[in-house]
Amino acid sequence: DAHLRMLCREFIDTHDPFEPEKLPWPDLDAASVAKLRGLPFWDEAIRTERRTGAKVTAYAAEESPPLLREAVALQGYEETRHAALLDTLIRRYDISVDPGPEQPLPTNLEAAFMRTGYGECIDSFFAFGMFALARETEFLPSALLNVLEPIVQEEVRHILFLVNWVAYKRQQRPAPLRPLYRLRCLASFAGAASDRARSAGNVARGAGGDAKSTSAS
Repeated sequence: DAHLRMLCREFIDTHDPFEPEKLPWPDLDAASVAKLRGLPFWDEAIRTERRTGAKVTAYAAEESPPLLREAVALQGYEETRHAALLDTLIRRYDISVDPGPEQPLPTNLEAAFMRTGYGECIDSFFAFGMFALARETEFLPSALLNVLEPIVQEEVRHILFLVNWVAYKRQQRPAPLRPLYRLRCLASFAGAASDRARSAGNVARGAGGDAKSTSAS
């Protein structure tokens, strides 16, 4: 119970109540805007953030006790806000995106929450390094990266929450069943890795299509 209160209060108390539209979005020069528009992952990023927000928000309604439900609901709000932040970015810099149609929610929302959380672990393993490289190499202006920094910080919080949530859920099970729960976690991680490999393939195909279109034009 003490662990549950700590993980929930830590998550809730560190929430940053920013509004994407009110962030200090910088005016970018033509070269920087061209770099943004040339990045191949916008479709996949918008699609993933919207779907993640919907799944986590839906799962929150099933969670208990109330304090844990509040924390998960807050994460759902933050994930939905990530999508809103990206929407604001693509509108401001006139980036063309096609996230595709909305997909129905999974029937097992708890399993989806775990798989989504492990997916964020995999995403962040690469994304944090890419973000740091973009800053170190000045690939994008620091003013824009500063605006996007809250997403990085929130992903850190989400990963810390997931790890502690998994530990809490495992501890609620009888001792003989806890090894099975670990296997479930491993299967969930493998599923998340498969999802990310498929997403990477979509991004690569999109980048190839853009390159062909550019060459043809």
